[in-house]
Amino acid sequence: MLRTRLDCFSGAEARADAAASMEIGEAKPIRSSEVGSAATPHCLYEVFSTPYTDEEVARGVRAKQSICKGVVVEVAHCIRIPKQEYSVLEHYLYVGRNGCMLMALGVGSLFNHSKQPNLYFAIDHDHLVIRHEQAVDCSFS
Repeated sequence: MLRTRLDCFSGAEARADAAASMEIGEAKPIRSSEVGSAATPHCLYEVFSTPYTDEEVARGVRAKQSICKGVVVEVAHCIRIPKQEYSVLEHYLYVGRNGCMLMALGVGSLFNHSKQPNLYFAIDHDHLVIRHEQAVDCSFS
């Protein structure tokens, strides 16, 4: 099962114990009001990028504030990537239909893998969008 992480942090310090993740679920209907800026509350998170090392995540997304369960964190439009083209991008792709992979546009491909999920994602194959939703409360101490 593919799982993804959104790190919750306080100030500039990332909190590994509050890592948020998501796993593949049933796609909920995507309302048109959820697609676009109203559906992607970018004030909830920040994107980061650092030099890559084997010990640290090089790029990803961190929460900037507490996020309540059920909040839609991201609705990412996707493009299909055929199997022969995805080996280089595999860490940023989602499993699609018929052997294809999906690349989430926006920050959807930057959520990091984790074994303790608190974000879920659902793929709407018909509309080529991935909905990222907070599964548990993500709070700061």
